[in-house]
Amino acid sequence: MFWLRNILSVCMVLTVLLCSTSAVVADDVAQSEEASNPLMDLLFPEKANPDDIPLQPKLPWFLFTFIFFLTFVLFMKSSTWNPLIKALDAREARIKQAERDADLTKHETKRLQAETEEKLANVKEQVKLLIAEARSKAETEKQEIISKAQADAQRVKDEALAEIREARESALEELSRSVEEQVAIATEHVVGRRL
Repeated sequence: MFWLRNILSVCMVLTVLLCSTSAVVADDVAQSEEASNPLMDLLFPEKANPDDIPLQPKLPWFLFTFIFFLTFVLFMKSSTWNPLIKALDAREARIKQAERDADLTKHETKRLQAETEEKLANVKEQVKLLIAEARSKAETEKQEIISKAQADAQRVKDEALAEIREARESALEELSRSVEEQVAIATEHVVGRRL
C-alpha cells in the first residue's frame, strides 16, 4: 500500500505544477490584446521578447491553483482514495486470510493423511493377525479332523478285526463241533461194526 501512496503523491505534485503553468499561460493570454488565437500565439509567437521569463510564477494564480488543488486533493481523498485504499486493504486482508486458510487446510490434509495411513497400517496388521489366527484355527481343526478320522478308522478296523476274530472263533467252534460230530459218527460207525 506504501507504493500506491507514493504514486498518488507524485501525481498530486505533477497536477500542482501543471495547474500553475496553465494559470500563468492563461493570464498572459488574457493580457495580450493583439492575440487572435491564444494557442497559436503560445505555440508560434510573432515576436520574441528577450525580457519575458517563460512560465513566470504569479502569486494570485499560484494561490488560486494551490487552494483549488488542495480542495481537489481533499475531495479525492474523501471520495476516491480512501474508499480505494480501504477496498485494496480489504482485498489484501482477504488474500492473506485465504492464504492462511489454505495453509490450515494443507496442514489439516497432511494430518488427516498421516492419520489415515496410520489407521490403514493398523488395519493391515489386524488383518495379518486375523489371517494368522484363522490359519492356526484351520490347522488345529485339520489336526482334530485327521485325529478323529484316524480314531474312527482305528475303531472301524478294531471292530472289523473283532468281528473277523469272532467269525473265526465261531467258524473254528463250528468246525470243531462238526469234526467232533463226524468223529463221533465215524467212531460209532467203526465201533458199531465191531460190536
